[in-house]
Amino acid sequence: MGKEVRLVSNPTVVQASGDGRIRIPSGLRARYGIGPGTPVEVRDTGTGILLTIPGHDPVSAGIGILRGSDSLTAALLEERAADRRREEPDPHG
Repeated sequence: MGKEVRLVSNPTVVQASGDGRIRIPSGLRARYGIGPGTPVEVRDTGTGILLTIPGHDPVSAGIGILRGSDSLTAALLEERAADRRREEPDPHG
């Protein structure tokens, strides 16, 4: 995995049911937007189990949110090309 896990609260102990289900405390469900049908990833860390919400990574979630109809990359490249044209010496004198 490679990411450091930082605890932001004290652990809550829950008990597994006979079929292995656990109940995520309501405060955590509300904080992370977990409702009926919300996908939750279950990972074996080698020392325990880690539950994560796919796409909840703030960096991943932010990708593309500023996307508009105009390409800022294209505008930047055109501006730089115009700068280069202005900086080139005039071959006619």
